[in-house]
Amino acid sequence: MASVCYSSIEIWEARGVRTLHFGSDWVQGAMRMSRPHDLELAYTREMMAALWLSSGWPALPRRILQIAFGAGSLTRFIHWY
Repeated sequence: MASVCYSSIEIWEARGVRTLHFGSDWVQGAMRMSRPHDLELAYTREMMAALWLSSGWPALPRRILQIAFGAGSLTRFIHWY
């Protein structure tokens, strides 16, 4: 079994976008500072696609279970709308 050990948690900011990194250049989460409630990364927008396409959005759903937080972007988005 392989294990992963991250040496650091880093927050970078460039061109108005703040990003979260776990010891690598890979972006774990991102937030555009001028629009913090929007979903900056494609994978977070894709995760919300089922709700966006729902005829009841934004009134639905009444409850949501989040297993991972996407650096808080999904939480901010759902709370905003």
